[in-house]
Amino acid sequence: PEPADARTRCRGLRPASCLDPVRGVISWTAWIGRRSADSPCRRVMRRSKTVSRQSRCVSYRPEVVARTVAVTGAGGFIGAALCRCLVERGYRLRALYRRPPPRDSLPRDGVTPIQGNLSDRSSLARLLEGASHVIHCAGLVKAAWPNRFDQVNVVGTRNLLEQVARTAPQARGILVSSLAARHPLLSPYACSKAAAEWILRQE
Repeated sequence: PEPADARTRCRGLRPASCLDPVRGVISWTAWIGRRSADSPCRRVMRRSKTVSRQSRCVSYRPEVVARTVAVTGAGGFIGAALCRCLVERGYRLRALYRRPPPRDSLPRDGVTPIQGNLSDRSSLARLLEGASHVIHCAGLVKAAWPNRFDQVNVVGTRNLLEQVARTAPQARGILVSSLAARHPLLSPYACSKAAAEWILRQE
């Protein structure tokens, strides 16, 4: 039978759009340090087809140039594409990499690479320094042992949130999750992504 806490954690979770076509910039959901009713913590699982259609109509806006975005998982497929997209729109980036990124993989200007991981609080502090927004893309999708998913996807997310509270308490951000989180009993990976969302909703 499905555990009661699993049913509670996955109940009522719905995807949310992350693009604001009116302002032409990414619209952020409240993340941490905001417990009021008018700014609930939310999460983004996946861009919908509607958002994808809207994104083609978004034009560059000069007012985004001064914003600094911290991106975890910048070396991954989604994170790397996201970094390129944000730089093209005029954002300054602080990007977290587990390994030194190849020179040709980074835009020439606008990106400060930071080597580290979600268990290294000093690298998280450097990542979040001066950041007004955070996009959490980092996550483990394959592992030899099931507990590794918890160490990275659950504990890593908690570490990031705690460091945001210390270093950038006013920052707003997005958690990039997975559709697998809708069914936490499907696999250890799905369970870890659902647990990360649950942690976020408690903040």
